[in-house]
Amino acid sequence: MQNKYNQKTKFTQNIKCSFENFDLTFIGTRHQDHPIYKPGFHYYDFTLATKEQMQTISWTSGTGEIISVYFEINQQKFSLELGMADNFGILANDELVVSKLD
Repeated sequence: MQNKYNQKTKFTQNIKCSFENFDLTFIGTRHQDHPIYKPGFHYYDFTLATKEQMQTISWTSGTGEIISVYFEINQQKFSLELGMADNFGILANDELVVSKLD
């Protein structure tokens, strides 16, 4: 089943979410300590794959401001939203929104 851009998409670890231009797979979370920001950072890691290439992107809420992660694959630009989406508000822990940018 192909997921649509600008829509909520459910995700599960190691299960591929197919979009028109690539497959997105959630590979897990990790924590990274930081010497100044004592709570550290919690990352969500994803792989992006096409027939031609594969790359990893990471999303974090950082210090609390929840914003998109922007990425490019095959010379096309996209955004990934977790936690909060501009068009949907608060997202469930297993939801994301991928948008294709002009």
